[in-house]
Amino acid sequence: MKETKSMNAPSCTEIRTRLQDYLDGDLPRKESMSLFLHIRECDSCGKDLEEMQRLNGLLGGLPPVQPPEDFDARILESVPYAAYRAMEPLRRERMPVILDEEALPAFVRARGTRAVGGLITVLTAVGLATDALSGGWAILMVAGALPEALVLLQSASRRIYAGVMHHPSTR
Repeated sequence: MKETKSMNAPSCTEIRTRLQDYLDGDLPRKESMSLFLHIRECDSCGKDLEEMQRLNGLLGGLPPVQPPEDFDARILESVPYAAYRAMEPLRRERMPVILDEEALPAFVRARGTRAVGGLITVLTAVGLATDALSGGWAILMVAGALPEALVLLQSASRRIYAGVMHHPSTR
């Protein structure tokens, strides 16, 4: 029985604890290579690997085990559902964070920002419609409309979400 030892090489004990992971392909490449090199040189670990491969083959040939008929019921009985059900009304009232009114920054929600943005949008649209401004000003119109659009989009999304999630037919 030849066992290898070096400064960075894992010991036979360490190798044996990782053999199943090695067989399953669950080890990182470097660690897998280290195990491979050790097993190639160490007869004892090589025999352990062969034995584990044989055992895995035998286990794979066994018929699947069916759980008892009352398995699900026994699991569900062990879960404390009273506390879970007591929390149900709280869970239904939640709103996704992005739809919460406070999700948008205060300066975006501020009436002043929205009013100035609306005014910029209207003035830019009028200027573009009367050919008083060139097409480059369209960016200003979009930028002016953005705060109001964000608030309106969030508000509409919140109403849609609340309607879908709290509609009696979806429960």
